Amino acid sequence: MRKDVKELLKEIVIMLDKIRCYSAKDTIEKYIKEEIDVDEAIELLMEFNVFFDSIQIEEGKDGTITKTINEFVKIGDTDISIHAINSLTKTKYYSFKDNDYKFGIILNKSTNDFKNFNNMTFYYKSEKERDKEYLKLMDILSVHRNVKFN
Repeated sequence: MRKDVKELLKEIVIMLDKIRCYSAKDTIEKYIKEEIDVDEAIELLMEFNVFFDSIQIEEGKDGTITKTINEFVKIGDTDISIHAINSLTKTKYYSFKDNDYKFGIILNKSTNDFKNFNNMTFYYKSEKERDKEYLKLMDILSVHRNVKFN
């Protein structure tokens, strides 16, 4: 990769971090570090753009900007109101029963189980799949609300 292109991409990574655009930032960082090739980077960025087609941004005649976003987010097979999510935490543990690691995302990790959606855990087949979903959730939730990411 040319040095000037690499410097340009590093500045874009800084910009994406400031606007809390985590999955696109992660994709470009991996491309800079040569962990993924250009074709995979393009594919991941295209997935990101398709994922965010659900966000409608309109500029009014008076210059005001209106964001319209779906009020629910799909995690696994479950639709959850974005207002019910206060934090996301990645988890990993070894299952002796399955003789394998389990990778998950915990919603609203808490010692209090009395609220709906506290300690709700979603498991994924691999760490890569879990991390990809986690980044998407970070993207969509950071646009709409102030959610804590652990």
